[in-house]
Amino acid sequence: MAKKKVTKTKADIIAAVIPLFSKDGYAGVSMRDIAKAVSLSPASLYNHFPDKESIYREMLNVIYQSQGELFYPLSDPEVPV
Repeated sequence: MAKKKVTKTKADIIAAVIPLFSKDGYAGVSMRDIAKAVSLSPASLYNHFPDKESIYREMLNVIYQSQGELFYPLSDPEVPV
C-alpha cells in the first residue's frame, strides 16, 4: 500500500511555528524544529521558505494582519494617548 502524501502549505507551517517562536524565541527554534512540527523533512521545508528569517517574517505578517484592527485606534490622531 502506498503512503498517503501529506501536503503542507505555507499557512500550515506558519500556524505551527507561532507556538514554537512564542515558547522558545527566534534563537531557540531551528529549521529542524520547524520541520518536525509540521512533519516535513528540513529539505522539504526549504521548498516553502528559503530560511528561518523568512518564516519568522511571514509569521509576523500573519499575526499583524489578523490583529490589525486592534491597532487602528492607535493610529487615529484624535484618540488621546
